[in-house]
Amino acid sequence: MKRLIYILLCAAILVGCSQTKFVPKGSYLLTDVDLKVDNKKVSKSALSGVIQQKPVRKFLGIPFELWIYDLSDSIGKTHFKRWINKTLQKIGTPPAVFDSSLYTSSLEGITQYLNSKGYYNAIVRDSLVYRKNKFVTAKINVQTNTPYRLLNYHISGSDSSLIAIVRKNSTSSMLKRGMIFDSDVLEKERDRIVSSLKNEGYYSFNKSYIVYEADSTVGGKGVALNLLVKNSSNYNADSGVVEESQHEKYIVKEVNVYTNYEPTMALTDKEYTSRFSTYVYNGLNIKYLNRQNVTSELVNRAVQIKPDELYDNSQVNATYNNFSGLKMFRTITIQFNESEKNTTANSNVKNTVNFENAKELVCNIFLTPMLLQGYKVEGELYLASQIWGVAGNLGYSHLNLFKGAEQLNLNFNGTIDFLRGNQQEDVINQINKSTEYGVSSSIYVPRFLMPFNLQKKLKLQAPKTQFSGSYNFQSRPYYTRNLVNFGFGYSWMTKKKFAISYTPINLSIIKMSNDDSLKKYLGNKPLLAATFSNHFISSGIFSIVYNTQQLNSQSSYFYSILNIEAGGNVVSLFNPILKKIKSADNSSVSSIWGMPYAQFVGTDYTVVYNQRLDSKNRVVYRFQIGASFPYGNSSALPYEKYYYVGGANSMRGWQVRMLGPGAASDSVMRGLGDFKLEGNLEYRYKLFWSLEGGVFLDAGNVWFLPRDHRQSNETFKIDTFLSQIATNTGLGLRLNLGYLIVRFDVGIKMIDPTKPYGNRFLLSRMPKSDNFSYHIGIGYPF
Repeated sequence: MKRLIYILLCAAILVGCSQTKFVPKGSYLLTDVDLKVDNKKVSKSALSGVIQQKPVRKFLGIPFELWIYDLSDSIGKTHFKRWINKTLQKIGTPPAVFDSSLYTSSLEGITQYLNSKGYYNAIVRDSLVYRKNKFVTAKINVQTNTPYRLLNYHISGSDSSLIAIVRKNSTSSMLKRGMIFDSDVLEKERDRIVSSLKNEGYYSFNKSYIVYEADSTVGGKGVALNLLVKNSSNYNADSGVVEESQHEKYIVKEVNVYTNYEPTMALTDKEYTSRFSTYVYNGLNIKYLNRQNVTSELVNRAVQIKPDELYDNSQVNATYNNFSGLKMFRTITIQFNESEKNTTANSNVKNTVNFENAKELVCNIFLTPMLLQGYKVEGELYLASQIWGVAGNLGYSHLNLFKGAEQLNLNFNGTIDFLRGNQQEDVINQINKSTEYGVSSSIYVPRFLMPFNLQKKLKLQAPKTQFSGSYNFQSRPYYTRNLVNFGFGYSWMTKKKFAISYTPINLSIIKMSNDDSLKKYLGNKPLLAATFSNHFISSGIFSIVYNTQQLNSQSSYFYSILNIEAGGNVVSLFNPILKKIKSADNSSVSSIWGMPYAQFVGTDYTVVYNQRLDSKNRVVYRFQIGASFPYGNSSALPYEKYYYVGGANSMRGWQVRMLGPGAASDSVMRGLGDFKLEGNLEYRYKLFWSLEGGVFLDAGNVWFLPRDHRQSNETFKIDTFLSQIATNTGLGLRLNLGYLIVRFDVGIKMIDPTKPYGNRFLLSRMPKSDNFSYHIGIGYPF
């Protein structure tokens, strides 16, 4: 141990000495920028983003990227040496040589940012600390002082009809009396007004026509604001003067949809679009080259922009979202061109107001299809002292099965586990080898299949109908299971970032085949026998997802998932006519096809916050809670409905189903529970090249809800559950290729609730091999 510490100390010294290898004489390496702000309402991360020169990046106090860069030479004498130097410099990061001009510009940028946030009296103080070994540290202190606030707000302009629309929509204005005079909020208000006017037919209206006139002389650090909506300006070539005119509304006269458009062909062939065949459906000109690749009904449902209607930007966005939701087009481009022919307002135009010489637009929608068929291969390897195994998945997808954007997914999966058993373990856990394989399929239809047109009435986004089916076979030394599932449901999106799914039909049949030793073992354990018996599940599932993540955005985001499932309630209505049988626990229950049906209700909630610290660092938080309750026709939950923790995406210090319930170490229901509580914290950071690192902390467990036949150490209780929370930490290495993320995580147990009191904190002594778990997976854990 002492030798290891000595080696690490020497390495740290060498790293420190090499940091200034490429720092020119008379220059300094910027090692740190210490920024302090006295106001929590001002974003420190935003101020840090204004600083143009960043200090050398470190992890655990060591500048790994700079160290790698410094391993190179400035000049290589051979071709191989030059290649090595170029590679090291590409992987690493050059030294942050202090630039006084960039530093001065950064201070000015901080002041400008504070002014834009209403802090016109802010004071920025700084100091530079130079050291003899070519290091410099910057210290910046920000004192914001009292901000300016908005006292009153007025809207003016010479176009009365346009001003009336702006005032009508002012109820949703972002400008409120008493708010801090924030220029970002002013800019967002301009965007909101432009958006509302574009939804009313003002296609050519833009932010340049909205001008703020602010008066800060009213006193009391207040601002009187006037929002002026200007008319459009046109240059008259005959008179040589600029003339003002009112903004005009636009009519969409023609909508052309190119269903299999290739941009590269259009660039090289000027006659490309003229060779498209055309057919008209519901006023839309649907165009295709060589053959039709989508149905006219699909295009009509997706396109919300209709001919002979006023331009409405919300319809443009809805059209884009509808095509994007089909997930079968690589690019979606919607263009508008002003028609050379201008006509007076058509009496058939919807939502028109009195105006003359309405301008006309031609809408062209260019759709470039993706590859219709694709394959996916995934794998996972996990290793611990007690269990190791491999899992694989082979997937096939077709994005346009019947030319209506019907999506087919077909997956084949398999798993092999090896568990080291011992004489003290019960028969359920004395598994030396287990195998599992299965096949699952699903078809998504991009519309609601139902007798009445609910989709049109509610104007839902990305509506889908889903059919799913699966078969799974599990082989254990003491039992085998066959599982067959069928599901049918609906999913859709809302304008407020909600994704909702409802599966009214979810049917499962579970057939067990137990050997004599397991049957004997289950004989005096009725609850466990009910779990490991044949049963039929008929349930309904409702899920709602809220997600603030934006495509192609690196900002922080948040999402949450709520699932609610109820099983057996509809079937229970037919109890009077169903056949009664004896269940595995010798109780009389109703049955279907000779199997007792499960009756239960369960819900779980997951919330994840992905916080962006900067371009190379993130912190991700996750919290999960879930509970399920058997009742009525069931004395126990089906095995598939129990909660568990552990594995590559959960408690990474344990393997799947190797932790819990509670503090029990010898439970007959090892690793299972009807109540789950888990929290995760993960710091993700960029290393170099495509490699990323991760440091994580997991905490959680599963329990059984209080029942008379449960042991106290496996039951959730308010006064004991905190002492039964298991925790682990660990390190991860990820290869992020953009389209693929390969992950290797090492988890180490910190607190094991199955150990006696006083011995549960495992890091107080040298960790054993039993305390480590290794996981290789695809993608992030959450």
